[in-house]
Amino acid sequence: MDKKINRSAETGEFVTAKEAAEHPGTTVMETVRPHMTVEDIARTTYNVNRAYCESLGDFSFGPWDDAPEWQKVANLAGVNFHLANPDALPRQLKFHPCMMPFDQLPHAQQTKDFIFKAVVESLRGLLPNE
Repeated sequence: MDKKINRSAETGEFVTAKEAAEHPGTTVMETVRPHMTVEDIARTTYNVNRAYCESLGDFSFGPWDDAPEWQKVANLAGVNFHLANPDALPRQLKFHPCMMPFDQLPHAQQTKDFIFKAVVESLRGLLPNE
């Protein structure tokens, strides 16, 4: 999946290929392919999870840069797992990092795992050579 962003020569603003095609007078000054690293994706999954938890009233997560190393390592491992196993569903893992069967987790905890996987899958195409 090749995602590209075009910069309009007229405005200097970034436009999608669709937007450029819809405005025939748009001259593409440059085309860039955004990219992320696995750590960028882990940071994003962490921040999305943090926002979800805060929506539930859980403010126990601080910023990524202040997160304990074990939490960063766990997020990186989760991202790498889903990148290597794109068809795996959280419930297929049987055990959650909280060390209990997935089916016994509260619904909010199960939801976090599905959101995590969705973020990884959404950003997969931004990795180099994907």
